[in-house]
Amino acid sequence: MNKKNSLIILGIIIIGIVFYIILSSQQHPSVTPEKGPETEAPEAKAPVTEEPSLPELRTIEISATKDGFSPPSFKVKTGERIILKINYTEKETGHVFSFKDTKVGVRGVTEPGQDIGLPLTVPTTPGEYEFYDEVTDGSRERIVGKMIVE
Repeated sequence: MNKKNSLIILGIIIIGIVFYIILSSQQHPSVTPEKGPETEAPEAKAPVTEEPSLPELRTIEISATKDGFSPPSFKVKTGERIILKINYTEKETGHVFSFKDTKVGVRGVTEPGQDIGLPLTVPTTPGEYEFYDEVTDGSRERIVGKMIVE
């Protein structure tokens, strides 16, 4: 009976190993089937579309000093998209930059020592648009400049 029990246990172990090998090979097949014309899926091809290139934004740089803007005015075209970069010489105070006409819709506030770059879509109505800068500590009067829209 002792020899018979050993054979039964050995048989169960062998059967378990065989099942383990079979299940393992089904989850991770080591042989990949050849693809013939009847098993090959058609390759999906996405349509080639070129993305429209966005125009480079023109950067207009002006300096802001205690005496005013330099240059005091600049010209742009109606509807043009620009970046207005203001370089401040007064680094010890913060600044508030905005346009007098609220239709322009641009306002920037800086901390002491910062310059500012403001993206702006120029109004579609030609004319002169006044902008100004004030220091946050009130140590000087506001300085004024003009954007001339043609």
